[in-house]
Amino acid sequence: MAQPASAEAPIHWVTAHVTSYLSTLPGVSHISLNSPPPDHPGVASWERREGISLPSDLKSFYTMVGDGLSLRWQASLGGGVREAGRGGVKRVGELDPVSIDSMENPFDAYYELLKGVKRGVPEADPGWEENSGIRAYALDTIPEYGTACLVYGLGDGPATSGQRRVTRQVGPPEKAQVWFKDRRCKWWFVALDFTSYLRLAIVHLCIKGWWLAYTDVEIDPGCRDLMQRFAPERMLVDDANAIR
Repeated sequence: MAQPASAEAPIHWVTAHVTSYLSTLPGVSHISLNSPPPDHPGVASWERREGISLPSDLKSFYTMVGDGLSLRWQASLGGGVREAGRGGVKRVGELDPVSIDSMENPFDAYYELLKGVKRGVPEADPGWEENSGIRAYALDTIPEYGTACLVYGLGDGPATSGQRRVTRQVGPPEKAQVWFKDRRCKWWFVALDFTSYLRLAIVHLCIKGWWLAYTDVEIDPGCRDLMQRFAPERMLVDDANAIR
């Protein structure tokens, strides 16, 4: 059982003291930020089991900050109190493989959509449909929305100007990106690395459903209401960058 992080714990500065900020927001209550102690043996065990290394930033998180994190909070809405924020990072032993679900590369649909919205997205490489070098691992799951995944083997990402590359070999850990797999089994790019992903989760206050801002569907009304109320600046950024 994870114990509440102390005021001096590294998890507080890694999360930019998000609990202190949440405590200043009207209507917010039941704030909890939990993180088990760092797990050096767990990291080594995971790397042996999977035959690959964790990206250095994620490895440092697990060995220096904590073995995962869980942020939860509630808010007064519509005359009642309900869970508004829930998210974090799974423990290293829970970084389980996530199915790619297709013999064809499912990430291709994302790039095809993006080409119609954003400029500077490169054409797919020859052999892009070959997904044998791609592996995905669950970083966080919210059943009603989907799963944020650490994805190996995509080379340079859609946010870069270089060519994307998929090979039969699992890509280097420092190239691992974070994508969101929604309930339709569609994949959506979120961040080029774990550190960037964690920052995004924190600025979104782990509001349930924030991942939808990176997809082609509208953010559901409940999530939008929470974002507009508690993270309005981020909501403006998300709307401006929407690929819908």
